[in-house]
Amino acid sequence: MTTYRVYLGETGPGDALDWAGAFATGNVPHRVGPEFPLVDSGSWSRMYRILETSLHGVRVDWGAIAARVGVDQLRWFLDQAYGAAIPAELTDLLTRLDPERSYALVALEH
Repeated sequence: MTTYRVYLGETGPGDALDWAGAFATGNVPHRVGPEFPLVDSGSWSRMYRILETSLHGVRVDWGAIAARVGVDQLRWFLDQAYGAAIPAELTDLLTRLDPERSYALVALEH
């Protein structure tokens, strides 16, 4: 059974979207917060499209794309993905993030 996940992780060495894993078996970061809730059957696909097109996500693993984002870009992404109903755990995450850093926003299927 395929599972779908969207989450925020650390960037790799040198702020790269590469974590020294094998492309076919796991080149994705560990989460730095909660998984993003998928509120309906189309949530993952919408988030994937936003990440891929608007945030210029790149394939980092066989089943994953990632984009380097700052806090403002993540806030924009959440607004696009959830509208006015951004889950509380994700608004809490925004307040805990360092606004001077980049993070990896990941959409993963496995």
